[in-house]
Amino acid sequence: MRERKAIVSVKNKPAAVLIEHAQPGARRYELQYLPEYMKQKPCYPVSLRLLPRHEPYYAERLFPFFQNMLPEGENKKLTCKACKLDENDFFGILVHLAKYDTVGDVTVQEITAP
Repeated sequence: MRERKAIVSVKNKPAAVLIEHAQPGARRYELQYLPEYMKQKPCYPVSLRLLPRHEPYYAERLFPFFQNMLPEGENKKLTCKACKLDENDFFGILVHLAKYDTVGDVTVQEITAP
């Protein structure tokens, strides 16, 4: 099983870890809020459907909130070609494009193993 992780920041504060668990033919996603973030006041949610809680969220597909951060159609094709990204690697596209400049207050930065 392969695993990729990213830090999800809200208003420039690390808020949660997004994990992609991948095995041949299947992917599963997990979002876990960081305990130290949940102690902060105010504690803003990543999205209104992913409110802060101690239990992780799980999904068989990339959470819709993150999916909506990705380009679509011809823009997606051109972006993937220019950045040498697999069009079907939603996690890879997300961490490549949502590092710094996003429409809202949420950024996503991949955690790379040393």
